[in-house]
Amino acid sequence: MTHRPEFVIITPMLNENETLQMSMFSPLGYETPTADSFVASLDKNEVDSYTEYWQSIQPKNHADYFRRWLFSLMSVHTTWESNVRGYNFLKDLSWLFDKEKLANKIVDARVGLHTNRIKAVWQLFDQFHSNIDDFYRKEDETWSDFRDRLVEKVFMLGYAKTTFPIGMSFPLEADIVCLDVHFLRLLGWKKKSVPSKKDYHKIEKYWVDLCRSRDFAPSVVREMYWDKVQGQEDSRYWSYCLEENVNV
Repeated sequence: MTHRPEFVIITPMLNENETLQMSMFSPLGYETPTADSFVASLDKNEVDSYTEYWQSIQPKNHADYFRRWLFSLMSVHTTWESNVRGYNFLKDLSWLFDKEKLANKIVDARVGLHTNRIKAVWQLFDQFHSNIDDFYRKEDETWSDFRDRLVEKVFMLGYAKTTFPIGMSFPLEADIVCLDVHFLRLLGWKKKSVPSKKDYHKIEKYWVDLCRSRDFAPSVVREMYWDKVQGQEDSRYWSYCLEENVNV
């Protein structure tokens, strides 16, 4: 019986002067050898395979775009397993226009934060129903401006979780990235607090520029890293739940 080798990022050893030089010239003000070596080590065929997959499950209509936002709301402060379970309880959208049914589904899903999650999902539905155009990027908006506008609009989602559904919905185009705890560590963030808006933008730009310099989609490569951290070879152990509604 063969065992899949443990995922290890090999980081080059740097002396004190090299580390100082990297810190001085890095846009972040500190070295990021782990992130740099991870992107540099990627096999283009694997990146192409991931890109093709995420493009294939890209939302084709408003309903599926809405579902990506639901998925993100169900991901707040929970495991990926509970995230998928919670989303599966809601994805048929049978609760639309029935808040009591929505509440029962969220409670039955056992994903926690029931009161806030019910409020957040119901408010999201109301916002989508009232003005769907608000959830799409305007011609004069950058991707980060678009995301920042929605951070102020959607209850319960900060910068990372607002970026998440946008990245899933526009995997090739989006020049932003979901900076969750794992990803912040990869990019050298050592503080216990979440990044400020200014810091988030700075770290995000570093990742976007790093990926685009190799013609990689930033959100797609982010999913690759997340899957490798989980010891998985692709995203389908969790993203399968997004597939069946693609053509609804």
